[in-house]
Amino acid sequence: MRRALWKAAKATTLAKFSTKMRELAEIDIEVAKWLGTKQPIEWTRSHFRTFSKCDMLLNNICESFNSKILHAREEHIVGLMESLRHYVMTRLQQNRDMAKSKWKKLKFCPRIMKRVKKNMDMATQCFPIKSNDDDYVVGCPYGETYCVNIKERMCTCRKWDLTGIPCCHAIS
Repeated sequence: MRRALWKAAKATTLAKFSTKMRELAEIDIEVAKWLGTKQPIEWTRSHFRTFSKCDMLLNNICESFNSKILHAREEHIVGLMESLRHYVMTRLQQNRDMAKSKWKKLKFCPRIMKRVKKNMDMATQCFPIKSNDDDYVVGCPYGETYCVNIKERMCTCRKWDLTGIPCCHAIS
């Protein structure tokens, strides 16, 4: 059940999401009905908006953030907002400083480079056909085809759209 749920959550297109939900319903119809009562935009990549470039499914950040602001909750609204502003500014700058010193020789952080490398390896199995200066149709080994627009940085698999990291179709 857990694998089927994660496959539905990780689906990046509406068609794949529908297929994974049907598979989940075959395992347990009650779970599928319960998930049907939830807003898909809150839990599946297939419904995420693409402007934020984030495909994170877990919400552990909220729990960490809430534990850090316990003292700020005791304050009045203006004090609360000031405490939050100071905490976020400090935290972001600490992360920037750490990244600058730790990865100063790299253009991108190691986790992103690892994903790009994996996509590059997968791209060797794809077959791009140029449609015009910006558009390509990319065939994959199992018969799927995807449309890629290099100029708009979009692919119909939506992985590039969601993360800002070129998918294997775009790399091919």
